[in-house]
Amino acid sequence: VSDSELNTKNRSASMYPNPTSDYVMLKISDHALDNLSYNLIDINGKAISNGSITNGDTQSNMQQLEMGMYILKVKQNNQELKMVKIIKR
Repeated sequence: VSDSELNTKNRSASMYPNPTSDYVMLKISDHALDNLSYNLIDINGKAISNGSITNGDTQSNMQQLEMGMYILKVKQNNQELKMVKIIKR
């Protein structure tokens, strides 16, 4: 599990805020990063939510989730690029 930025040449993909209480934003500004999706899972591996990531900002709602640690996986063409630990408070 790593920091909240993808390792691209321009480092133009980030996730914030972390820790969070309401939502997490996925900010993508590198047009080379296309066909992106995310999976949000709890610490036990249970799928919570998933969706497509677009250039710009994509929001994943965490308001209804219990406090704790979650894992956000970012994928490109179904291949995992990044896994980030998110703290819900």
